[in-house]
Amino acid sequence: MNEINKPELIEAADSQPIKEMIGGVSAWFKVLWMPLLLILGTFVVFWPVRKHGFINLDDPDYVYSNRHVRSGLTMEGVNWAFSTT
Repeated sequence: MNEINKPELIEAADSQPIKEMIGGVSAWFKVLWMPLLLILGTFVVFWPVRKHGFINLDDPDYVYSNRHVRSGLTMEGVNWAFSTT
């Protein structure tokens, strides 16, 4: 068998990959896989929504017929947007 002496064990324990292990999860996993898993999870959860139709409940009142929106980006329109509930 190939024996490892104590100085080599200390060097191995001091290596960067071992230092990057945090709670059993490597930093590489956190940096690369966690965002990918979050993106994949978002697609899985919202994928059925693509089959849903558009519901036109309040668009005529708040968009099509609204004089503040139809007048474009004006100071009066901005004030209205941030002060109306």
